[in-house]
Amino acid sequence: VENGETEYTYVNDAGQEREIKLEYNPAKYQWSIKEGTSTRVFDAYSFPDSAHWLGTDKNGMDMLTRLMYGGRVSLMIGFIVVIISAALGVVLGGVSGYFGGWTDNILSRITEIFLSVPRLFVLILLSVYLRALDAPWAQPGTIGPIAVVIGFFAWMGMARLVRASTL
Repeated sequence: VENGETEYTYVNDAGQEREIKLEYNPAKYQWSIKEGTSTRVFDAYSFPDSAHWLGTDKNGMDMLTRLMYGGRVSLMIGFIVVIISAALGVVLGGVSGYFGGWTDNILSRITEIFLSVPRLFVLILLSVYLRALDAPWAQPGTIGPIAVVIGFFAWMGMARLVRASTL
């Protein structure tokens, strides 16, 4: 490597000879070590059968398993949204319908104001704002902030339903 070589051969712990390719990137002043390993995908794009109910993708991965992992995140967001919106809607709608009068009037106007806000625009702005915070709970891989924000913008229908049933 010291003589400007771009390939290096070494013996690993198992006693096998391995070859490493070295690349230098002058723009970043860094060396990259590339070790080539041969892989073979056996079930790329296989049709559905008893082993893979929905078939496999180009990497030979089971599509049903991938759908289940994606569905897990969607269901978790859905449950959080439903819990928050149901809690807010039942409390505000119940208070509005039970007390009536000026309490009902004020809470009904607040509900109508929230219904008139364009939700998609506010969700996009809040997601940008939360990512700009650089807080550990608001990083791109976390689902909590967006589920809470959607939950706070989904309680109005539940509040109107509960208010109408308690009148």
